[in-house]
Amino acid sequence: MDGSRVSGKRNSWQARLLRPVTFARDGRVAVLAFALLFGAGFGANGRIPVLASGTLCLATFALARFAPARLQLTLYAVAAFALGLAWATVRVPQLGDITFWPAETYIAFTGEVGAVEQRGERGLRLTVTPRDFNAQRREGPPGRLRLMVRTEAPADLVPGDIVTLEAIVSPPKGPVYPGGYDFRRHAISQAVTGEGFAVSPVVRVTEADGGGMARQVERWRSRIAQDLQSLMPGQAGALAAALLVGIRGGLDQATLDAMRDAGLAHMLAISGLHMGIIAGGAFLLFELLAVAIPGFAHHILPRKVAAVMGMLVATAYLILSGMGIPTIRAYIMVMIGFTAVLANRRALSLRSLAIAALVIVAIDPAAISSAGFQMSFAATAGLVAAYEVWTRYRAARRASGEWRGDDRGFAGRIAGFVVASLATTLVAEASIAAVGLYHFQHLTLLGAVANLIGVPVLAWFIMPLAIVTLLLMILGLPAFTAPLLGWGLESLIELAVAAAGMPGAVLYRWMPGEAYLCLTLAFALFVVARDRRVWVASALMVATGMMLTDQARRPDLLIDSGGRLVARFDAARQTMQSSSGRQSFRTAAWARQWGLRPGLAQEKLPGACDAAGCLWDIGLDKPLAVPRDLSAVEEDCPQAAIAIVEYRWRRYCRGADIMVTTRELEESGPVAVWYGAPGSLPQLEWSREQEDRDSVHAP
Repeated sequence: MDGSRVSGKRNSWQARLLRPVTFARDGRVAVLAFALLFGAGFGANGRIPVLASGTLCLATFALARFAPARLQLTLYAVAAFALGLAWATVRVPQLGDITFWPAETYIAFTGEVGAVEQRGERGLRLTVTPRDFNAQRREGPPGRLRLMVRTEAPADLVPGDIVTLEAIVSPPKGPVYPGGYDFRRHAISQAVTGEGFAVSPVVRVTEADGGGMARQVERWRSRIAQDLQSLMPGQAGALAAALLVGIRGGLDQATLDAMRDAGLAHMLAISGLHMGIIAGGAFLLFELLAVAIPGFAHHILPRKVAAVMGMLVATAYLILSGMGIPTIRAYIMVMIGFTAVLANRRALSLRSLAIAALVIVAIDPAAISSAGFQMSFAATAGLVAAYEVWTRYRAARRASGEWRGDDRGFAGRIAGFVVASLATTLVAEASIAAVGLYHFQHLTLLGAVANLIGVPVLAWFIMPLAIVTLLLMILGLPAFTAPLLGWGLESLIELAVAAAGMPGAVLYRWMPGEAYLCLTLAFALFVVARDRRVWVASALMVATGMMLTDQARRPDLLIDSGGRLVARFDAARQTMQSSSGRQSFRTAAWARQWGLRPGLAQEKLPGACDAAGCLWDIGLDKPLAVPRDLSAVEEDCPQAAIAIVEYRWRRYCRGADIMVTTRELEESGPVAVWYGAPGSLPQLEWSREQEDRDSVHAP
């Protein structure tokens, strides 16, 4: 009896472990969508043989057609992964396929303005497509140029204008440290082959013609942004331009930092929140109007009329916003939702998110690697999954007779709204936490509090008033609402500054790629499954990702791509020592990578510099040498742990433990350095792979 009882328990546990997985509603479709996204993400960031991935896709798809039912979803997921891999490999240009402008190249040219961005105190940023170069230079690489303009330029410059100017251009910058965000890859996705700055006034040759709807829309967007900043000077007008037309160039770094540290940066990118407010508000407005018209509701359902009008308003907002990836994703979701209303179907589902993912992958697979795309989809997927879990719980409570939520009074409904807002914020923040840590080494800890105040203010006050102000601008009467809108926007910025300044508002931590992969897979499993076994596996993967993040060893030294900036991490004192001793974009990124708050724990790196070069104390027995002439190379290399020398002088650098040439840094830098045990050589990691090293250990 006892043996049979033990055997029965064992068989019961085995049956529980081996029973089919319980998925969320539309969870199987979401599995295929996640597999497609993972495949596209890998394909966009590396050269994968198309023949191999295509063959894998076709083979697993064919095999799934004849496989047992239990294995079909797994095989279809492998096929979707291979399809995303192949499609991204074909569609996304690789770094080796693109020709960039040489470093610090002087050019004089005539070109067409593609985009105009006001960058506040930093000047104007133009995206220009060159047409004709001066007689002294042949045509350069195809593509667009992105230029900062601090010289004179027409105040009413708009896309489509033909301009002539002189500039210094260089290739787009890569990552600021190994494993960091690759700005060059992002530039490739926008067909930018050179970046730099203007060295002459920008002269308009001809004004933009009226042809082309896209060009006309860009002119409208630029004009609206300029008018908003004229009506509301300062950061209020810049924030209004970001919310209405997606132009964020007028926001200064202090405002951007405050919004980011307060967890309100998602408001700056037109996405689901903004599209939901605009399209949802239009839906409610037109539904009320349709109901108010006598006899109208007897012929056509007001909800369907409102859905059609909501589609039109959403389309207009999409065009006006500049059609960024988060906006397109939100637009697709809204259109699917309104289509579901027209078809009397459920609007909010993982299926609609999967369709949106498929459309984005088809249009621009490179977007999968961007932080904006990942944050947008993670937040939406988390909210959809949480809503489904909540509705299942509520249905179960109603079925058992224990639900009392429908009997709440006015105060109870207000409390319920506050709790729902807080829960929504917490779910969204938790969904994007891993994305923020991996891409920005940054996690906002007080974002739920700031969003609990900021989101209702944005949804119920700022956005409706901004739309009214925009309509009044068309009529020439913006002065009626602009002051009130400016006050609301300034209040939102003050909220961000206050929240960001609180102690412990932000956690800075570097997350390695393998930890991010674990957390992403865990999140995907939580979203698609409603099974305790899967959730246990998901929790184990979260624990693994957190452990990998906590135990990840950070580099001891970082050297920039020019060899002019060096920074050391002092783990014992939790400080960063840089050769410049000043705050910059690069040193701020390095500080976050080391888990430090930028600017607060930065010191001058000990050392000495003169006309012949620099010797920096990097915490080893020997210094880091940066000689500037040949005699200094011969003198400093024998006493250096690491020597950074001009490529032409590499054969004269003898005796250094490690020699790095400036050409290596330009082509493959920046470089991270890990110190080994006493007496061993430091280990180097480059930002880009190297086929041929000039030298590692100097003779």
